[in-house]
Amino acid sequence: MPRKREHKASAKCWCSPADMGIIGGLRTYRHHEKAGDFLLSEQVKIMTQEEAKEAFGIKLKALREEKDWTQKHLANLLEVNTHHVYLLEAGRAAPSLGMAQALAQVFGVSMDELLEDLRFPRRGA
Repeated sequence: MPRKREHKASAKCWCSPADMGIIGGLRTYRHHEKAGDFLLSEQVKIMTQEEAKEAFGIKLKALREEKDWTQKHLANLLEVNTHHVYLLEAGRAAPSLGMAQALAQVFGVSMDELLEDLRFPRRGA
């Protein structure tokens, strides 16, 4: 009798689940089986502001380097100062909503892809 494969509550599951985004503070994936689709969720760690800025900076730098762009080139595309790109990549500044949208557009990714598992805390929290 074939052994049933276990599903993982992540995008790395064998069935290549669709990412449904964050629902009720949980990253949720739509998994597929012969019996039908079902949802599995995993807890998403709420980061400190500093952790979130650092993680975003790492992601931003990786996206920029993947395109072989300099900070100056990215700054020109975004119509901002090169120092602003540096601050974002260094984790010393958090992107505004408008900046995140502009970054997603210039890199050709969705906001979900850009922000992935980043969970910026609410102000005052």
